Amino acid sequence: MPDIGQAPMFPDLDKLLELERLRLERQRLKLQRRQLKRRQHEMTPPPRARPKRPYLPQNKAHRTYDTCRTSFQEYERAVVAAGVKVTPDSIYAYAGGPSPKTQERTLAMYGLRYPRDWPPSTWPLDKKILS
Repeated sequence: MPDIGQAPMFPDLDKLLELERLRLERQRLKLQRRQLKRRQHEMTPPPRARPKRPYLPQNKAHRTYDTCRTSFQEYERAVVAAGVKVTPDSIYAYAGGPSPKTQERTLAMYGLRYPRDWPPSTWPLDKKILS
């Protein structure tokens, strides 16, 4: 068939096909790297958990039973002087004591619980009685 001067429909078809082949090759390599990385991640052991250290109150007076008992009884006296029922919330609000959550942790450290062992004036002098 004679050439009548028509331009081909896709003049750069070879170039377009080569670009598409390169793009597909790049995606295949990217997927391969991801799979390799995932496989390496699955093979590494999980990090060892550090042993959890026991709770220790920030207030140094609450680190021993005797000073903790004394300080809670002072909080109790301040709340009673304000004319309010003695609760962990009232100790926090009226006496400037630790937060209720901190009080709960501190009491648990000595084997005490609210409301079972409340108010602090009922706590025994000796910690050995608690055990």
